[in-house]
Amino acid sequence: MKLRWKIILMLLALVVVVIVAGGILCFVAIDTYFSNRPTNEVYVALNKVQIGSNTVQFYANYTYDCGVLGFSVKDEAGKLRYCPMYGSTYRGMPLMKLDVLVSDTQDQMWVRSSGTEDIIGYYCAGSDRATVSYDVPTPASFGRDSSRFPQMDVSHVKLVRTIIYDEKVAEQLYNDKKATQQIDLSDK
Repeated sequence: MKLRWKIILMLLALVVVVIVAGGILCFVAIDTYFSNRPTNEVYVALNKVQIGSNTVQFYANYTYDCGVLGFSVKDEAGKLRYCPMYGSTYRGMPLMKLDVLVSDTQDQMWVRSSGTEDIIGYYCAGSDRATVSYDVPTPASFGRDSSRFPQMDVSHVKLVRTIIYDEKVAEQLYNDKKATQQIDLSDK
């Protein structure tokens, strides 16, 4: 009887050791996976557009598994506000051609995707928030205006800039200038 209990206890101890060892190996594998991924974040300054007294900076920002194309503008307190226009779930983004249209009064800006003719960004001078457009409204607790973009009267806007974002050019510039994390493509 005592031998039977000893065998049962030894088997139970062996099961515990196998479970603990498996957990440690799983932890090591996960830690190795996450520590070996590239963590560098690339910020590419594209073009700047002047709207009245406000400067709007277009940018591309990406890491190992996501990319964002957007614009930033300073609010009245001098803090940068970011408006993402296009997101990607892999590193980088496809070739993008954006038309920037500004109202005659220099107080509104629309960003149109040249490929689809869709308006993908909007900014109103003096606003501390950028407007994003979704079919499903964003909850008010998120602090964003998710209504449709204001209508653009084509007779009262002008095309001020066409911005072309080419991932290959940005990646090559980044590789050539690894010492810096900000790359300016304004003159490209």
